[in-house]
Amino acid sequence: MFTRIINNIRSTVKFSFGLLIIVQGIANAQSLILNETNKTHIIRFNDPEIIQLPQEPSLADYEHFALLNNPGIKAKYNRWQASINKITIVKALPYPRITFGYFLENIETAVGPQEYKIGLTQMIPWFGKLKLQGDIQALRAESEFQNLKSAVNNLSYRLKDIYYDYYYLVRTIDITKQNIDLVQHWDAVVQNKYKTAVVGYGDLIKTQIELIKMQDDLQTLQDRQYPLLETFRTLLNIDNLQSIHVPKTLKCDSLILTQSEVETLILEYNPHLNRMKLQRDIGDLSIHRAKLNYYPDLGFGVDYIATGEKYTSSGGPVIDSGKDPLVFMLSLSVPLWWGKQKAEVNVARNLKRNAEEQINDIENIFKAELSNILFEMDDARRKVTLYREQLIPKSIESLRVSEKEYISGKSDFLSMIDAQRMYLQLFLEHERSIVRYQKALAKLEKLIGRKI
Repeated sequence: MFTRIINNIRSTVKFSFGLLIIVQGIANAQSLILNETNKTHIIRFNDPEIIQLPQEPSLADYEHFALLNNPGIKAKYNRWQASINKITIVKALPYPRITFGYFLENIETAVGPQEYKIGLTQMIPWFGKLKLQGDIQALRAESEFQNLKSAVNNLSYRLKDIYYDYYYLVRTIDITKQNIDLVQHWDAVVQNKYKTAVVGYGDLIKTQIELIKMQDDLQTLQDRQYPLLETFRTLLNIDNLQSIHVPKTLKCDSLILTQSEVETLILEYNPHLNRMKLQRDIGDLSIHRAKLNYYPDLGFGVDYIATGEKYTSSGGPVIDSGKDPLVFMLSLSVPLWWGKQKAEVNVARNLKRNAEEQINDIENIFKAELSNILFEMDDARRKVTLYREQLIPKSIESLRVSEKEYISGKSDFLSMIDAQRMYLQLFLEHERSIVRYQKALAKLEKLIGRKI
């Protein structure tokens, strides 16, 4: 008896498997086929290349290192990959159901008693539902990719912001050290003049006070390096970085793009804006998907009923004794709750309108932000030219005149120190303007979503 049950189950499973192949073929006709234009080159963060920073890394080296090591970027990448893998899930058929029933009291039929039954049922969503689910999830995956791009842009901008601050700090420290050396030189001159009674004790005190202030300023500047370095280490996800290598000087090239050209690039490449556009498209497809809920889902199934042997009064088997019937079934879900379907359509419409309004709001914000960035760049570049070509040469000339007048006794020591302080201040303003320009350029690239 047990062997017979097993054999019957095997034959039923074989038949059911053939039915599933037919059903799967129907489902494949509805499945999502990704266009070539939607395929994206994948940077695999799961097995990143082992890289080390060179002896004197550039900003590009730091960016590449951070991209492969920053845990926030890896998290966004894995979220994107999970969203891609989910496409297969949402466009797949629901799991089939296998049922088994045993008759506690056998039902007598003309060919024998019915003993048990085995059934297999597969539900198939209405035509188009699976394809739309796949299309929607594909757009969500692309949205997660834009989210990854946005994280990369933010990381690059934060990295540059600290890098340029550190550059300016290093330049300030270098100039302060040079200034200290110069004051120490004049301190020795003043001491010699004081010993020969050429100058009074007041000039000696003023020199020493100025030297103490500069040394204190130097210590403050050097202490300020550590917080920047610590933040930089966090972005790179590295603990043993001892300093940030910066160049001796930075360039300040003119932007060759017009404002209208930059606006076009922003509308095309900005990941936040592109993500909102994808949300709008998702809302549009969700409306069509919600409308399909008005249609029933289909169900295909088969039941196998095991029937025992039946014998005549003379002891012989009746005709067709023990013949097992096979029942093919078709079922439909009944979408009676139209209020629910209507609410789903309204939700999708509201989400689409929300995305459309956010797109308009983001575009307006970006235009205003672009105007501020371009002003920063133009103003910084103009000041760089002004300091380099006019103010710094004039301050050097003034400093030389003050030194000669002090040596000849025509001016006091404070006049010379003021001239030296002005030269230092103008030189630092020149460096600050270069940094302002580079930071504004970094902000512009973040706004666009790519390097220019």
